[in-house]
Amino acid sequence: MPGLIKSFVQNPAVVGFGLLVLASGLRYLKAKRNAPKPEGRLRSLSFSSEVLVDGAFPDTFHAPQAVVNVLFHLEKCPDVDRLHRQIRQMIAFDRFRATARREGAHWQLYDLGIDNDVEKRIVETYEVNGEQEIRELVDKLCMEDIPYNTERPLWRAIRIVNKSGGRSAMLFRVHHVIGDGIAMVGMMTTLFEQLNGEPFRVDIPEKMGGGTKMGGGSTIGAIMTFLKSLFEVLTVASSRHDTDIAFVPGHNPDYFKNKSNIRKTMYFPVVSLDFIKAIKNKAGVTINDVLMAATSGMLRRYSILKKDGKINSMDQKTNIQTRALLPVAFPRPKKDLENRSKALRNLFSMISLPLAVNEINAKDRLMECCRVSTAAKSSPSAILQLFIQNKVLSLAPQFLAQQTAFDAFSRHSIVFSNVPGPNEHIAICGEKLLSVNVIFPN
Repeated sequence: MPGLIKSFVQNPAVVGFGLLVLASGLRYLKAKRNAPKPEGRLRSLSFSSEVLVDGAFPDTFHAPQAVVNVLFHLEKCPDVDRLHRQIRQMIAFDRFRATARREGAHWQLYDLGIDNDVEKRIVETYEVNGEQEIRELVDKLCMEDIPYNTERPLWRAIRIVNKSGGRSAMLFRVHHVIGDGIAMVGMMTTLFEQLNGEPFRVDIPEKMGGGTKMGGGSTIGAIMTFLKSLFEVLTVASSRHDTDIAFVPGHNPDYFKNKSNIRKTMYFPVVSLDFIKAIKNKAGVTINDVLMAATSGMLRRYSILKKDGKINSMDQKTNIQTRALLPVAFPRPKKDLENRSKALRNLFSMISLPLAVNEINAKDRLMECCRVSTAAKSSPSAILQLFIQNKVLSLAPQFLAQQTAFDAFSRHSIVFSNVPGPNEHIAICGEKLLSVNVIFPN
């Protein structure tokens, strides 16, 4: 090798040709860096984000658009001028001032540069009389698409003024392509404030929490855990359908095809966070475990109430399959969350978890949910699913990727999801926040 290098160096023609190639390469890289970018384009979308624009399921199932609706109940609707000022802080995040446009076979996000006329592009106002009209209006609005390729961005801030004197509301409709739950939590500081007007802060972990060493620390155990998780991820779309129960009476594709596109929101009573934490601390579990156990108990009681025959009594243990798809959002560096061109993105995958519907009493359901979630935290399933959807499914034809997603979802009974929230009372534009409902009819 030294002799070969020496012969190259001693040959002026070879040296000259090499320098010419190097100079040409440098000129090309410089020209590429300085070349004007398509006007307004932010960046290409990841596979996950593009799926959220195109639709995750086949068109034959008429699934609503992937829009996350967050309903805030307030003592009084925020002043419209103050809301406009708040909106201007939010559109500092690039995806909050963007629309989606198709470029060839793919979608791109385009910056609309909306520094003026914010109220015409984002803020809408409705007037209602009473709580029931708020709910009816919200159900109607939640079924409306947010159009692409327009001069309006992919979100809306809707003021719902209650003229009857009761509580009013704000409905934020945010297309999922803007970002996942962790991304949205990261920008809470621009929307919320403390009741005394001081800035609101929220801490977001930069690393995945919980879990033990995969396979208990042994190499063989780690390999077996990896292979087991890989098999489960690869076969989830062809796994056995969940048992038909009253809450989910049909998992057959034809059942979904024949259903109306209309969705109705069910509002659960407000439960004290202190009460949930007291259970968590007494049992030595997590808040998620408590909520998942309560959901399992709800499904069990509902089936008994509806006399579906699969679960006949709260005192009789059953052996049915009832699973949840659990979205897992991956943490991102704090510096990215503070960077307004990087903070908003989708970086999540779905894992399959059994619910504790078969257990007789609340304590057994709670401990079973704890066991299942603890196993999931020490499993590579979430990261494997993320790799497969971004590196494998992204190469498949669109119809195949959509059918795979539908096959996975239709085999499960529920999607179980939550995101971190504030621990203290907060305000939006100076108005006290009373409650929050997240509505995702997709």
